[in-house]
Amino acid sequence: MQVGRIADVVQSLQRARAEASEAKRPLGRVLFFIGAGCSRSAGVPLAGEIARDLVTRLAETYRLGSGLTPEQALENLSHKGHFQKPKGHEIDWYSVYDACFQEHYKTPDHARTIFQRAVASANGKINWAHLCLGELVSQGYCSTIITTNFDLLALEGLAAAGVIPVVSDGLESLGRIDGNPIYPQLIQLNGSIHTYRLRNKPDEIEAVAKDDVAAACVRDLVRSTSTIVFIGYAGREKAIMGLLKKALTEFSEKEIFWCSFEGNPSSIGEAAREIIDDNPNARILLNQDADMFFFELCRDLGIGSPRFVRDPLGAIARQSSRIVKPSEHSATHEISMEIDRHSEMLEKLEEFERTNRETHKSQTMLDIAREQRLRGDFKASLNTLTQALSDPNVHANVIDDAADSAFMVAQASQDPSEIAEALRLSRLSASRWETGTFNWAVAQSRLGDALWLAATGHADVALLMSAVEAYEAALGEIDKEDHPNVWARLQDGIGVALMQAADISKDTSLLEKALTALDNALTVRTREKQPIQWAETQCNKAIALFTLGEQKNDVETLRLAAKLQEEALQESTKKLLPTNWAAGTLNLASIYGAIGYLTDDTASLTKSLLLYDELAAEASDSESPSDVAGRLQNKANVIMSLAEINRDTDLCDKATDLLMGAIRTFEELGMEFFADNAKDTLARIARMRTQFLESAKDPSH
Repeated sequence: MQVGRIADVVQSLQRARAEASEAKRPLGRVLFFIGAGCSRSAGVPLAGEIARDLVTRLAETYRLGSGLTPEQALENLSHKGHFQKPKGHEIDWYSVYDACFQEHYKTPDHARTIFQRAVASANGKINWAHLCLGELVSQGYCSTIITTNFDLLALEGLAAAGVIPVVSDGLESLGRIDGNPIYPQLIQLNGSIHTYRLRNKPDEIEAVAKDDVAAACVRDLVRSTSTIVFIGYAGREKAIMGLLKKALTEFSEKEIFWCSFEGNPSSIGEAAREIIDDNPNARILLNQDADMFFFELCRDLGIGSPRFVRDPLGAIARQSSRIVKPSEHSATHEISMEIDRHSEMLEKLEEFERTNRETHKSQTMLDIAREQRLRGDFKASLNTLTQALSDPNVHANVIDDAADSAFMVAQASQDPSEIAEALRLSRLSASRWETGTFNWAVAQSRLGDALWLAATGHADVALLMSAVEAYEAALGEIDKEDHPNVWARLQDGIGVALMQAADISKDTSLLEKALTALDNALTVRTREKQPIQWAETQCNKAIALFTLGEQKNDVETLRLAAKLQEEALQESTKKLLPTNWAAGTLNLASIYGAIGYLTDDTASLTKSLLLYDELAAEASDSESPSDVAGRLQNKANVIMSLAEINRDTDLCDKATDLLMGAIRTFEELGMEFFADNAKDTLARIARMRTQFLESAKDPSH
């Protein structure tokens, strides 16, 4: 199993649309498979929430109590034999959901009533995820949507984007679906609110598995699809997952992205895990809220917000342009007049919008800049906001947006002048909010990020300590209970900045503080709930201990650092997270190198070199030049230690070659501190080599 990124999904969708354009087809060969998680933010309850409601109703129906909590209701129902008693302390509400329909609400009328009530509770709202999904289809990125949901949000999202799809309302109507479509398709696998049917009974699962039409449809869709994206779906429907698994086993080259709301890869269902493990091009994306996933996806594709939201008048105008007046006849005169009145009203609204934009230019520029940010064009957004900043009465929100855009630009470019601008705007933003407010805390966090970015390229202790101060200021206003992940990120940021400052200044007291901050972060980023984030923070803690062990010449601290790093690598595996694995392996190689240097242990030094060789063999084009130079320098240090133990001039020459390459890169990148450090090591190797040669000539030396 490999962890993917939204950038991977973006590239896959871009390839699919480019291939479609080349083949003169209107739609990319991409299939989105959505589940209940996509509808949650619109107010449609999840299966577990429906189950809680149903058991309280059943308890009242069977006269087992009213006004009970769901847990109490289930306990009473189980005691009377209406449900199996839950195993363990945690109730599996999804299993209760299945049992409700298998044992108590068996008829189609029951199901319709329940699902109509659930949809009604959402009050007809539609969320960002479905609007973006419709936009993706409208712009040719996606050809088919499959949903297991009973609501009509996928259809409404398509309609909002001006798309009228071919619709299959349940497995029974799959025959109308084209495996290689030229028209958009919506497949409501379990039917809709009007016809919904959950197929989780053993006999129903077997019937679906034997349904030739369903199997052929799923097979044709998978065969003709290049990319499948699962989002908001847990993979609980055994019948559907069985059909998918069979097709994906036959066509195993497909790109698959399984987007999980949870942060732990093991949280996904067994059938989903098997699909991911069996497919070489499958990746899992963790911590993916549906709205945020589609927000980031559309941003990185350059789409921005859906046109229905971005330009509501334009959406109405596009629909209005399709209205045709009836042929001339006295009886149709009033119809024509009504259509003309509609057009006049629309023209007045458009004129009002144009006038409003001219009158409120500052707000107009802010709107334009935000749409540019939504499209991922941070440079254009920054340029637009820079014009708005010339107004002395500019609102703090404009400065915040400018600071955000500037930071994104600087982070991507690493250009010193752009980093300086990001820092200037972040400081300005932090100064405009009232101290102690939440907005002020957010601005302080942003300032900490900008200070850290400015410090890392120049090894500037003062900037790093200023970043710590900004993070700590933000932390004072961020409640751990209300915002646990933000709180943990700030603690991790404090720890990283402190250990970097300690590495430069050789101040061990900073390392002790860094370890405290990282331990705080680990109270939220637990291995059980957030294994990826836990491994990242555990890796940072290992680095802090490594630096502490080096500064104190403490072998036991170094051994503890190695232990923590090896534990982190159990989660950040080469297959699951290749980038994190490379960073962790680099740390481990450095730690073993330090242990070998302090103890003259050639076994530790050799293990370090083997890790460096493994890293070189797995190096990718995405590795930055500075990272490559750092790896070369670290490897040279290990070889130098072996040369010193063995008094070997050939090893001195190998270390020298590696250092020369690192120095060239550091100088090209303007990283003087690191270049000077490598030059000091180079001079030491030269002296060592001279001593070895002199000793060889005169053993008395």
